[in-house]
Amino acid sequence: MIKEHMDLTQEMLQDFLNTMPAVLYEYVLYADGTSELVYMSPTSLDILGHPAEYFIADTERLWAIVHPDDIDLLIAEDVNARNRQDVFVLQVRIILPSGQEKWVLINSKPTLRKKNNAFIWCGYITDISAQKSAELEVSLRIAELLESEKKLKKLNQTLEKLAVQDGMTGIANRRAFDTRLEYEWNRCQREKQPLSLIMIDVDFFKQYNDHYGHLAGDDCLKMIAKELSFITKRETDFCARFGGEEFVVLLPNTTLSPAIQLAEVYREKINQLGISHESSTASNYISISAGVSSSLPTDDETPLSLIDKADQALYQAKMNGRNRVENISFS
Repeated sequence: MIKEHMDLTQEMLQDFLNTMPAVLYEYVLYADGTSELVYMSPTSLDILGHPAEYFIADTERLWAIVHPDDIDLLIAEDVNARNRQDVFVLQVRIILPSGQEKWVLINSKPTLRKKNNAFIWCGYITDISAQKSAELEVSLRIAELLESEKKLKKLNQTLEKLAVQDGMTGIANRRAFDTRLEYEWNRCQREKQPLSLIMIDVDFFKQYNDHYGHLAGDDCLKMIAKELSFITKRETDFCARFGGEEFVVLLPNTTLSPAIQLAEVYREKINQLGISHESSTASNYISISAGVSSSLPTDDETPLSLIDKADQALYQAKMNGRNRVENISFS
């Protein structure tokens, strides 16, 4: 009865070893660093590609199937585990007889049992290829999402830039100017600093377009915008296309006198571009008129007041013959 029970238990154990999704093994670790594989379960053939007898006959064959790029890591962890006399856990790739790579998890630990006065280690090897494949898929998806997020961020930055940039000249547009004017007005009011504005209009630009064509007119505005931006040196100063052939330059912490001087520089430099304008009565070349306003912002006025005064000064410059600078100071 006892023998029958033992035979049944042996059969059950063998069935278990044949079907469990892991390779069970035991090996003796000798003091000189060599090892002897004393047992390996039958699942070795399915998971490692070789029958257990193949590895038991020569333990070095177990090392030989490890991927060359992982062998140093395996050796290092093996040495550490020996020195610690503690659990050994590592994920490595192995190469099957077919040449296919497979990820496995190696786990072993020392027991209290000995053979030839050397400790016996036991452990298991499991196939984690599916897990690694899933991890790789997740990593690829994360990389794709990060790349998409990067592209989206770049696109949003481009759209934000386009939203505040004049499409033709490349400088700031009216929307950007309105936002900046509101900000600088409030800041200068808090800090009790002056704020000046130069409003610029290209003299007889309609006649220029009619005579030379709209493409030439566009090129003319681009050159003017480039020159205005080049002359506007301070980081706090803000140059923008106001609309049509009108430009504005906002000058924080600037009183009327230096603003007028800068407007004269703009006028001279634009005229010196030497863009021929046969239909102008103000000059033989493209010229500008400028109106300058300056204020010490208070609650009694609004940012629009600065624009209105600069526009009035610009109108006066046009009435006085164009190709000139006029100014208005208030508050």
